[in-house]
Amino acid sequence: MDRPGSQSGSEVDPAEHDRIDELMAGYALRSLTGDDATEADRLLSEHVPGCSRCRETLLALSDT
Repeated sequence: MDRPGSQSGSEVDPAEHDRIDELMAGYALRSLTGDDATEADRLLSEHVPGCSRCRETLLALSDT
């Protein structure tokens, strides 16, 4: 099974984007620990830079 966000932004399954949204929300709230924190860090370096949807989501979450 692929990890969420292992594909480019345009190729990610909508269900995977739901999981990414959850991780980005936790990241913005600084509430992630363990595997979730590790996964969010990976997404921020590998997936988010190439995915406009995730960049916009993270920006919106960071502004709240």
